[in-house]
Amino acid sequence: MRSAGGCVSVEPQSATAPSSVPVARQGGPLRVALMGFGTVGRSVARILTERTELAGRLQLTHVFNRNVAAKQADWVPDSVRWTDDPEVVFAAAPDVLVEVVGGLEPAGTWVRRALDQGASV
Repeated sequence: MRSAGGCVSVEPQSATAPSSVPVARQGGPLRVALMGFGTVGRSVARILTERTELAGRLQLTHVFNRNVAAKQADWVPDSVRWTDDPEVVFAAAPDVLVEVVGGLEPAGTWVRRALDQGASV
């Protein structure tokens, strides 16, 4: 890794993809909260909600986005809670937080907070 203007960049050859599908927690699927619903966030949500091999292992529970009313998509299951308040996401204590808002802040604060709460990020 090297520092690039205050950011950390990962050399492409050092990054590896997970070799297996995540395992569900004892109480059911891992609860996943998504911070950001732009191009990348929508793609992540599609993967989480449409891939049959993830059913029972990962469950999208929350989607956070500014101006959330304009972002809601009818293909997202009704069980998913939409919010423009990050406190709603953190109060739910997801097992996994996917941050795709971008930028250093407030994303960095949210990532640190999720890690402090014991979530995977």
